[in-house]
Amino acid sequence: MPEARPLVLIVDDQPVNLKVLATALDLNFAVEMATNGSDALALARRVPAPDLILLDVMMPGMDGYAVCAALKADPLTADIPVIFITARIDAQTETQALAHEAVDFIHKPLDPTVVALRVGLHVQLRQREQALRASKQQLEIALEAGAMGLWDCDLATGAVAWSERHAALLGLPPTQRSVMLRAVRDVVHPQDWHGCLTSLGRTVRKGVAFDKVYRVVWPDGSLHWLHSLGQVMRNPSGTPRRLIGTTRDVSALKTYQHQLEHLVHHDVLTGLPNRLLLSDRLGQAMARARRTGQRLAVVYLDLDGFKAINDAHGHAVGDQLLQAVAHRMQQSLRAVDTLARLGGDEFVALLVDLTEADCCSAVSTRLLATALAPVRVGALRLQVTASLGITLYPQANEVDGDQLLRQADQAMYQAKQTGKNRCHLYQDPVGETPHV
Repeated sequence: MPEARPLVLIVDDQPVNLKVLATALDLNFAVEMATNGSDALALARRVPAPDLILLDVMMPGMDGYAVCAALKADPLTADIPVIFITARIDAQTETQALAHEAVDFIHKPLDPTVVALRVGLHVQLRQREQALRASKQQLEIALEAGAMGLWDCDLATGAVAWSERHAALLGLPPTQRSVMLRAVRDVVHPQDWHGCLTSLGRTVRKGVAFDKVYRVVWPDGSLHWLHSLGQVMRNPSGTPRRLIGTTRDVSALKTYQHQLEHLVHHDVLTGLPNRLLLSDRLGQAMARARRTGQRLAVVYLDLDGFKAINDAHGHAVGDQLLQAVAHRMQQSLRAVDTLARLGGDEFVALLVDLTEADCCSAVSTRLLATALAPVRVGALRLQVTASLGITLYPQANEVDGDQLLRQADQAMYQAKQTGKNRCHLYQDPVGETPHV
C-alpha cells in the first residue's frame, strides 16, 4: 500500500484563501479545511490528527490566537505545529504569535510555492521529532530490560561494590568490582563531583532518595551521562548503614534533549539563533548594559536583491546563498555578539559591550562588505547587497527589546529608501539619535 500523505488542516474563513492553500498543498499532502475555530478544534481532535495546522489569525468570532490557545491547552492537540497566516508583518504580531507557540508565519498575499515549502519543512521537523521520541521510548525500554548497573555503598567504611554492568558504565574493567568511595572521584567529571557528594549527604541526613544525573569520563577520554537512583538502608536503631541503587546510561536521552533545544532556539536553514533566542539574549544584554553603563547596538539587516535571485534560480539556490552569506556575516562578528535570522532574507545582529559612540561603525562596514562579496553556487556567481538599520541602547527614555527591534527595522527601511547597500542610524521623531 502507498504510504499515507501527511495531513494538513487549513483554517480560514475566506473561501478564496482556502482554495489557494489547498491547491498549493494538494500534490504532497492530504488536506482538511475548516472555516471557523470550533470546527477546526473538532477536526484537530479526530483520529488521525493533523500533522500541521495552517491557521488564519483574523477570523470572526474565535480568532486564530484563541484557536491556537485552545489547541495548546488540550493534551490531544498540544504538540501539533501551528503556522499562522497573517497580512500583518510587524514585530508585535510575530511576538504575539510566538507567545502562542506558533512555529512559523506565512504572510499574505499568499505565495503557493512558499506555502508548500514551509509546510513541508515543518512537517519534516515534526516527523523527526516523533522519530526521536519513539527512539527515546525504545531506548528506555531497553535500559529497563537489563541495561542497569547495581551498586552498594557501605556508609560506615565508604567501600562501594558494584555489578559488572555498573563497572562498564563507569568505563572500568569488569574485574574491578569494588573501590573506596573517594576513588569514584577519578571517573566522575570534576564539575559534577561536588554535586554528587551534596546529593549523597542530603540522602543520608534526610532519608530522601538519591537521584543524580552526572557525567563520567572513561579512560579513553569519552564523556558519558549516567543517572543513578539509590535508597538508604538503616539498621534496627535507625542509623543509616548502606546506600543501594541502580545506574543507567542516559547519554542518548541527553543528546535528544540537546537536539530538541537546538530546534526550538535555532533557524533550521542557517543554524543561527532564531527570534526566540534573540529575544532572550537581547533581554540579558539590555540588563547588563544598564548594570555596567556600556552600550549595545541592534542592527537590522535585509538583503537587497535576494528575491530576484530566488525567483530567477529557485529556492534551492536561494537557500544556499542565504547559508553562505549568513556564515560569512557570523564570522565577521565578535564571539560575544549574536547574529540571528528572523526569516526570509532578514537578519539581526546584536552587538554588546560597546564602549565608544561610533564603535559599531566598523562592524557595520564589515557586514556590508560581507553581504556584497560574491557567492558561488554551482556555476552561478551570485551577488547581493545589504541595507542596515541601527539603534543604540541605553536611550534617554526607557524602551524594551521589541521597541529596539522596531527602531532598527525602521532605520533599515530608511537605508533602503536612500539607495540600499548602506546603513542608517535610527532617529526618534524629533530627530535625535537614541543614545544617552
